[in-house]
Amino acid sequence: MKVKDIIKLGIYKTFLVPINWMLSLVLSFLQKKHNNKTMVYSVMPPASTGMAPFALKIFNKRKNDFLIVNKFNNPFEYLYAIFYGHSLNTNIFDISFDKYLMKNFKIQKKIFVIGNSPHHNETLKKAIETKGEENRYLYLGENLLFTPALNYLNAWKKEAMEETISKYYNKNLEVTFKEDLNIFWTKNNIYGLKIIKELTGINKFIVFNENAKDLFAKEFTSEELADIKINTINPPVEDLTTIPPAPQFASRDYVLIGSFGLPQKLKSTPDIIETINLLNKNGTKTKLLLAGYSVKEYLNTLSINKENIIAYDSPSEKKLLSLMKSVDIAIQLRPKNQGETSGCISELLGLKQKIITTKGFVTNGLEKYCINVDPYITPENLAKVITENLNNYKKIKDNDDIFNHYSFLCAANKIKEIL
Repeated sequence: MKVKDIIKLGIYKTFLVPINWMLSLVLSFLQKKHNNKTMVYSVMPPASTGMAPFALKIFNKRKNDFLIVNKFNNPFEYLYAIFYGHSLNTNIFDISFDKYLMKNFKIQKKIFVIGNSPHHNETLKKAIETKGEENRYLYLGENLLFTPALNYLNAWKKEAMEETISKYYNKNLEVTFKEDLNIFWTKNNIYGLKIIKELTGINKFIVFNENAKDLFAKEFTSEELADIKINTINPPVEDLTTIPPAPQFASRDYVLIGSFGLPQKLKSTPDIIETINLLNKNGTKTKLLLAGYSVKEYLNTLSINKENIIAYDSPSEKKLLSLMKSVDIAIQLRPKNQGETSGCISELLGLKQKIITTKGFVTNGLEKYCINVDPYITPENLAKVITENLNNYKKIKDNDDIFNHYSFLCAANKIKEIL
């Protein structure tokens, strides 16, 4: 551990933990003392991952049933989460307070929310620490989960990664780092989920995508699958129709196409950029609005014509939604599905926007609200789809059933039912 990290840890334990603990104590008095509590370990806002607000919006719908636990770096982060969404989220507690919760509330079950980013390192540690306990569940943002697993095992170097693959998957593979690690792992039917299952001992899962269930068979044998319980619930869609578009796009003389979230090759970002360039070359004045995490950093890695791109790096949630509302069509592609549910697509559906996505990526009945294209669609064909659907595609403005059947409350109720 570096000196600066030791200093930060000292400050956290000496000054910040007591404050966070006291805030948690105050909130604990607002909890009803019934005996059917479920503790949820999950990253919370303001963490820069879409899974943070997504999880909060689900579990705060039943504040007296779900107690959310997270490691907050300081009281300001904690207060941000408590008042997130212009409401009082009384069921959020600092990780320093979890022993008090265990002692003073009858915790019957635990849920660990895991995604493929370092944000989930603390949650994975807690899941591993509780190995041997019953009634534990893994809530998956996606099936590709090697990042928190390798972080825990400190196995990012070539030899350590190859030993990890050999130990958990009985495969002798050479790691060269010449290709994207996501591609390397998935093409060898390795997602990291098996490592997490072995480390935690948890065999009960909650997923938000039918494709996620199918991907289990790529990592586990039929005998192993017989011992695994996979529960699928509908991804929530929130009514966001009152969100106004961004004023800077109110008056424009071009078509505005949007693609949101973390840009990367796995999401066909380079192909989307080529599509926009092709539309301009063919006489349709078009701009591509890219908004999400690390957008400008990613664009700097591309040797491609970027003159038609409008980039917004890590916008606030409010800003992102207004940008989403401003586009004529959104494109959210996943040629190779990793079992994830797209928070951006859920938000775009909530805004009742036109969405072009990959066949099979959106499931659970929501695919009928999207324009579905073949995996690895070429820029030429994607340009045709955009042109054909700019005016002809019927929005979902007349169908409010989507908000009744796919609400955050429905998701919370379904999880409670599963438990």
